[in-house]
Amino acid sequence: MKTYRVAILGCRGRGGAAARAYAVHARTEVVALCDLLPERMHALGDELGIAARYGDFHQMIRTEAPDIVVIPTATELHYELSMAVLEYGVHIDVEKPICTDLSEADQLLALARKKGVRIAVHHQGRSGAAMKAVKAAIAEGKIGQLRSVRERQGLLCRIRTHEHRHARPERNARRSWFGPGCNGDSTG
Repeated sequence: MKTYRVAILGCRGRGGAAARAYAVHARTEVVALCDLLPERMHALGDELGIAARYGDFHQMIRTEAPDIVVIPTATELHYELSMAVLEYGVHIDVEKPICTDLSEADQLLALARKKGVRIAVHHQGRSGAAMKAVKAAIAEGKIGQLRSVRERQGLLCRIRTHEHRHARPERNARRSWFGPGCNGDSTG
């Protein structure tokens, strides 16, 4: 089976978390880091033993030839960085949201199709410990029918298994994540 070469473009919190996750995955190897702040990049590189470190992502891609570039940067940078990386014909794993508007998303998808590469939009919360615990509790029958789950910054805030007596059905139907009667706010 193929081992994918991964480069990280941005070494702050989410970039560091992505680098650590890719570093321990059996089918990936983190081959390079890139950040505008050398101290942050060097700290992560030293921690994970990654020698290839760059301040210019174009140079990183040309030199290291990664299969995947992870883009865990600020949202307003996603479109520009994603378009630039896709131009090299490299797959991307971009932090959510993919970009700030639908026309930008359409352009990214069109370029990915043209270059024959894929875009993964990273939703790290779906596979976190809190959501795994909810899934296990449901599978084991420890909680009733799931109505909604609310999470904020990795912390599980609420699991709702019944309708609140003040629920507003017209709102629930409009904002459903998990089916009828579900909503993601604190009023229902």
